[in-house]
Amino acid sequence: MSIQKKISLGFITMIVMLLVILVFNYNRLSAVEDAFDEVTKDRFEKIQLANDIQFNLAAQGLYLRSYLIEGNDTEKRNLQIYQQKLNQSLTDLNSKEMSEKMHSYMSDIKSNKDKFDNSADLVISEYEKGNKDVAYKELKEVGSVANGKILESAIEIMDFQKKELDEANEGVHKVAEQAMRLASIISLLSIILAIFFIIFIKKTVVNPLMAIVKGSNLIATGDLTHSDFEVKTKDEVGQLAVSFNQMKRYLKELITSISDNTSQLSAAIEELSASTTEVSQSAEGVSNSVEKTSKGSVDSVEIAKDSAIAMQETAIGVSRIAEASQLLFDHAVDTTKIASEGTKILEVAKQQMHVISNSTNETNELIQKLTAQTLEIQKMTKVITDITDQTNLLALNAAIEAARAGEHGKGFAVVAEEVRKLAEGSKGSASQIVHLTQTIQNDTKTVASSIEEGLKNVSQGVYVLDNANESFGQIVNSVSQMTTQLEDITATSEQLSAGTEEVTASVEEIATNAEIAAMQSANISGAVEEQTATLQEINSVVQELSQQAVELQTLTQRFKV
Repeated sequence: MSIQKKISLGFITMIVMLLVILVFNYNRLSAVEDAFDEVTKDRFEKIQLANDIQFNLAAQGLYLRSYLIEGNDTEKRNLQIYQQKLNQSLTDLNSKEMSEKMHSYMSDIKSNKDKFDNSADLVISEYEKGNKDVAYKELKEVGSVANGKILESAIEIMDFQKKELDEANEGVHKVAEQAMRLASIISLLSIILAIFFIIFIKKTVVNPLMAIVKGSNLIATGDLTHSDFEVKTKDEVGQLAVSFNQMKRYLKELITSISDNTSQLSAAIEELSASTTEVSQSAEGVSNSVEKTSKGSVDSVEIAKDSAIAMQETAIGVSRIAEASQLLFDHAVDTTKIASEGTKILEVAKQQMHVISNSTNETNELIQKLTAQTLEIQKMTKVITDITDQTNLLALNAAIEAARAGEHGKGFAVVAEEVRKLAEGSKGSASQIVHLTQTIQNDTKTVASSIEEGLKNVSQGVYVLDNANESFGQIVNSVSQMTTQLEDITATSEQLSAGTEEVTASVEEIATNAEIAAMQSANISGAVEEQTATLQEINSVVQELSQQAVELQTLTQRFKV
């Protein structure tokens, strides 16, 4: 898996976890809001209507008895007013959504209300006729009994609604506990995933990059003795480690080969120098022989023999020079091939470093996107915080209404308190989300800083590889120059060999024809002078070749293998 896929997978997982928390808290808040609406718009209104029914029942019974006692129209009008209020309360209650049990209560209330209304009409009629005893009896036996049954039904409705309210309160409490518990679990899992992701990135990306940078610094100082990097991942970092190890091995082999070849080159140069010295000495001997030949022909035979021996030694020296030159030429060609291969490897490593640099830049862009997404999540958590504040305000208003309701509003006050606690718990979860997003932002900043540092180190590695590539270029140029000079030495050796053959022929001619030794001595002297000039040229080339070998050894000594 590539670095980009690893980081993208981690960030997507974190974002999904945060979105799950937000969606879950939003759903729980919606459920609480629905339960709150049910309590405020249904249960509380039913309790209030039941309370109004009890009050109106007591009022109509009171004013009916007051009418029998005082007999004025005011009491009668008050009775009619509270009968109308009772009818309105029953109508309002009957318009609400009700269960079968509530329908049963309402049916009993309607039946007993009809009895009370009929009894009240009869009581008033008998009272107005002057039959007070009949009116009192009717009120006592029928009206009061019906009114009492209505009151009992109203009390049962009150108790039933309180029971329903308690059940709703318990449901809201369970929803609140579930929301807080699951929100805490998801938040904890998100934190654990964030920590795991940070450790994973540091272990699989940052640490291997730092190890490679450390190895690059060692190579920059010329140390090739450290062990290979062990990276088990198959991403860009693993590929870079494999390429880096291969480059180090090839570089080590190249430096070792160059060092060995320069040692052999130095030995060959020493041998070549010794050979040129011997040839020079032989040329001096030939020159002396020619001088003696010009002085006297008596010793010409012996001088010719000495010259033949000297020329044989010269031929041997020239042969050794040719062999040494050919050996040096072969080593120079091998060195050129190895240096060219090393240059190609360095170029591949440089391209791989550029690939890592591009991947690191893409990773940095992904981290910037994650930072922007965490800011959006903070905005969403602010909206949830506003909702919880509004829910707190609604709970406060509900508590005020419950206080106004007195004893009958206590159950509703408990519900309002639970709603307030749930809102505070949701607000705490939102605060945890804010804290979590801030933690993620801080961690992403840390990762971004590490990646930027790794990017700088990669750039430094590219610079080091450029320097190494330049050094290899210098090595290739030096070896190429050495190859050219070896070709010159080979050509000069061939010329020297031809000159030696001519001198040998001249000496043989002196040996066979001593009479014309004086005439041939001039030719021999010219050939010897030409040979001496050629040897001086060879000696100059050898000195220059020795200097280049020293420079090549200086370059290779920068590396420790």
